[in-house]
Amino acid sequence: NIIPVDYTVIDHNFIDDLNTSTIRYFKNGAVDTDGLLHGSSDLNKSATAYMLAGLSSLTKTQPANAEEIVQVTYDDVGLVGLEVYDENWAAVDNDDTPMDCNSSEHTYICGDLNVTFIPHHFNVENIHLRNHKDGNFTYLSNDLNMSMHIDVNLSARNAYDGITQNFQQGSLYYENPLSVDINVTEWNASIPVTTRHPLGNGTHKHDIPTETLLGFGGSDANGTHLIPWNESDTTQQLMFNYTRKNNQTVNPFILNGTDVNITVQSTYTDLTGLTPSSPVVIDGSGIADRNATLYFARVKSSQFFYDDVINSVQTPISVVVYCDTYPTCSELNNEVKINEPYWWLSVEHNEATGDGNITLISPPTVITGAGNPTITPDTDVTVIPAQPGVDTDVYVNSGATTSLPMSVEIFLDTTPSTDTNSWLIYNTASEFSDPDPFYKVRFIGAAGWAGHGDTGHVVDSNTSAKKNRRLGW
Repeated sequence: NIIPVDYTVIDHNFIDDLNTSTIRYFKNGAVDTDGLLHGSSDLNKSATAYMLAGLSSLTKTQPANAEEIVQVTYDDVGLVGLEVYDENWAAVDNDDTPMDCNSSEHTYICGDLNVTFIPHHFNVENIHLRNHKDGNFTYLSNDLNMSMHIDVNLSARNAYDGITQNFQQGSLYYENPLSVDINVTEWNASIPVTTRHPLGNGTHKHDIPTETLLGFGGSDANGTHLIPWNESDTTQQLMFNYTRKNNQTVNPFILNGTDVNITVQSTYTDLTGLTPSSPVVIDGSGIADRNATLYFARVKSSQFFYDDVINSVQTPISVVVYCDTYPTCSELNNEVKINEPYWWLSVEHNEATGDGNITLISPPTVITGAGNPTITPDTDVTVIPAQPGVDTDVYVNSGATTSLPMSVEIFLDTTPSTDTNSWLIYNTASEFSDPDPFYKVRFIGAAGWAGHGDTGHVVDSNTSAKKNRRLGW
């Protein structure tokens, strides 16, 4: 390079002589001639610098090497051709020489460089913690088909917190892959907080751990991307829940949104104009608002054992939630206490909106005796708000029997696609297994009459028959 010795400016601030221009390039290298890309450049003239023998300097002393004096900003992202020029050095020739940097002979002293601009940071905003299906509660579950949801609005920003609109999807534009991570503050015995899992169970989640093109712009404003709580793209859904054990009852608790935050990260490599070229990580984070209410739920029959049934018995099936802080249980919504200690009818349970299915295996399993028992009207138990918390229309019938008494066992169907959802399974004997059985029925057939007793009352020939029963959901 030839350094012009006469190119010296010490009588005023050399930076005042400089200006800048930009050429915007699409990602494929083509020049944007139609103004589709956004962004403008600016040269910071607040500093003072000089030019000595062709070398820029922050003082009037001759430097050994040119010092950095030019600060050029660009308010968007993408590949930009930056041109910096001194339009005053040869101004005396402006009358007969082109005043630009494009001609073979010109009055400007010019320099140019192609530079890739990237976001300064990401804003992570409007983070809302929601209950399952945006309802009033979430059942504890290892299966994230029952989970808390999160919606979030992401935006790529420049150093002045302006949205970088060129950060958008499409082969011509400059969206970069992004990861989105859910972080939940775990329970800590040394810092007891009543709004975290009472037993300290950990979380499991579905987020976007691998940097991925999310589709900025499109139906969203350029430079932004909304992930709604009911995101249709399953790869982008943000949801989580706490570990659940089938034999571990847990009191209701409220998770505060401030215990949940979202962090995002995007890695850039091989950046044009960066020396040395090394990975650069751009990130952002934000804290959620709102709360979620967590329940331990189970499906139950109104009785475990129906004894001395003649031909058919009504066996209501209900969904209940646990709470042993009666009579307060302040975290419950509209649940109704049943006659079994610590359990409350989940009156808002709605199978139709994904709160959980219940299916019985048919026919029942014959344990003693012989016959063809059935379950009517069908094995699909329906628990919806219209019949709050319970399906009373479940009957077990003896069918055609060949040997009495006959005892049968009814099991929950946990086969995928027709299953009883795992978050409704309760088994005091196992963390992981289904109850074995769910409930039982013993058929005895028609009762015989033995005549009149001493008091004049008709008595049953089966002296062990129970005369008084009640159904408890």
